[in-house]
Amino acid sequence: MTNVRILRDVPVDGVSYAPNDLVDVPADKAKQLVADGAADDSKDAVAYCKTAGAKLIKHKPKAEEQPKTEQPEPENVVGDTDDTGELAE
Repeated sequence: MTNVRILRDVPVDGVSYAPNDLVDVPADKAKQLVADGAADDSKDAVAYCKTAGAKLIKHKPKAEEQPKTEQPEPENVVGDTDDTGELAE
């Protein structure tokens, strides 16, 4: 894991980070963020965040939401009405 100072608003694995966030990310993510100009992993940049009072955030990818499965509505439930408006038994 690598500590980086976030330089601009950037999403990482579905998690949004803001400028001057101090984030602990996997080394490959840090390398990509730095290459994109979205983060700085230099000792000075990390020290600046710490001096400014930033708390270290351990990056955790946002879990993908599972699609909801639709449940069919039960037919002719006791106390329910049928298509004619009559009470179903």
